[in-house]
Amino acid sequence: MKKLFAIGVLISFIVGLVLVKALPVYKMGIFLSTQTHQVVDTIFLYATIVYYASILWVYMHHRFWIKLMVIPLILFLSYFFGMMLNYWVFKPVVISIPALYAVIDHWEYNMDWFRAFSIAIMTIIIYYIEQYFFYWVRSGSKTQS
Repeated sequence: MKKLFAIGVLISFIVGLVLVKALPVYKMGIFLSTQTHQVVDTIFLYATIVYYASILWVYMHHRFWIKLMVIPLILFLSYFFGMMLNYWVFKPVVISIPALYAVIDHWEYNMDWFRAFSIAIMTIIIYYIEQYFFYWVRSGSKTQS
């Protein structure tokens, strides 16, 4: 499962780099955000979410009804916190380092292509927090009985 998580993070990062070069949001004084950009961005984000949903569905060792409740919660929180991670952590870091800023063609709105990368990282973090929470709940219930 760790390999599948790593593959998802790597693919989302590489596709983000490709999209920065292939469909820049802003280039040479022209703002290029069109309906094509929105469609590609939406497909990319939802493909990332579906990929991680399928991994979680197959590899989580919980009952069916727990999967139905926990997986949407994990994905919602990873989407929410992934967007915050992208805009409040990754974007200031990339903008402050000239070599990384050149990768996104010196325009901060090109960081939008890395939102799926942020979501992938947050999904992994939240999954392991959830696993620890279930471990903590189960070990607490065993010691109290």
